[in-house]
Amino acid sequence: MKHYTQEEWRDYKKGLINKKNIMEEHLRGCSQCRNLFLKLIDESELIKASMIIPNGFDTATMQYIKNQPVIRKSPGNVRSQRRKLLSYYAIAAAITLMLVNQGFFQLAVKEASQIPTTYTQEKTKLPNNFIFNWPRELTEKSSDLTNMIPKRVNFKEVIR
Repeated sequence: MKHYTQEEWRDYKKGLINKKNIMEEHLRGCSQCRNLFLKLIDESELIKASMIIPNGFDTATMQYIKNQPVIRKSPGNVRSQRRKLLSYYAIAAAITLMLVNQGFFQLAVKEASQIPTTYTQEKTKLPNNFIFNWPRELTEKSSDLTNMIPKRVNFKEVIR
């Protein structure tokens, strides 16, 4: 991690640095550079800040923070989420085992290996199986439906 010098932070404070966003991001994560930057704050800046910040600001802020509800996750809630996630994995594993046991994946691989690998302009003949034909059938049906839509629609006539 590259640390900035006191002179660079002084230039940053005066607004003479172009990479202001990069330095601000670095300042958020680096305590060493943050301490250097805070040492550059002088008495005149503290006086300006005290004129801007109203009296009792710190007390009002602390009171506001104390009045905010604290949201904590109960251990039981985390446990129930883990159980739910484990049950999803168990269901997915059971479905996978059922499909493997029935030979679904072997059949899909066998049929996929029989598909011609070269593409021609003519429709490729696929095995008569829903797994392989549904994309083509969906495309054909949606194409037929879109061809039924008129090319030009006169919206004034439609509204009447």
